[in-house]
Amino acid sequence: MILNKKSSKKKYLIIPVLAVFVFPLYSKAGDWLWKIDKQEYTLDEFSNDYKSYLQLMSLQMGTSTDALLEYINKAENIADPRSRAMAEQMNPGIFGENYMTIMLLKKHAAENHYFEKKDTIQIEKFLHDFTITQLYLNNIISKIKVDVKDEDVESRWLAEREKNENYKTVPIEEGLLFTKQNMIQEKRGLLKQEFVKSLYERYKIEKNIDYKKMLSEFKVKFN
Repeated sequence: MILNKKSSKKKYLIIPVLAVFVFPLYSKAGDWLWKIDKQEYTLDEFSNDYKSYLQLMSLQMGTSTDALLEYINKAENIADPRSRAMAEQMNPGIFGENYMTIMLLKKHAAENHYFEKKDTIQIEKFLHDFTITQLYLNNIISKIKVDVKDEDVESRWLAEREKNENYKTVPIEEGLLFTKQNMIQEKRGLLKQEFVKSLYERYKIEKNIDYKKMLSEFKVKFN
């Protein structure tokens, strides 16, 4: 894959992933954290769910799980209040409280047979395909070494600092790190486009002769 290759005429969309959670039931093991109507939620379950949460958030934020963990662990050292608040919201303690709410909602929804509805089953199928394929794409691209030159990072940071008054209060080291991460993600975005383009070339795709007409006339209906 070539980073500087000019874009082809056709653009391939990489859809950002929303922070959506589809959690299965896990087998019980280890010390329990809480009980809901005597049903235990264990530390092992928490570990599995928190890892899944971090994977989804790293995908949404366009970064690696290692970089995200470092971001969370160093939350108190982040100068920008909004960035610091975001990092703090992802720590295990707050995640645990928020996840308890999710489990309560899940229990109530199950009691009302919500998961048995046809629409719910279809949405779950779409979310599974959507999320897993984006995680797969992210996993492939994360294995490719991507870096940027320090002088390019500094040049971009100084330019951004001049344009945005809020950046002038951000410590230089934090600003350079933030800028470098953004530039790396931009390059990874190009790599994703390249990879998806290669799939269009690898597999044989045949469209119905009325493909465009069928979609242009399509009308979605909700019951």
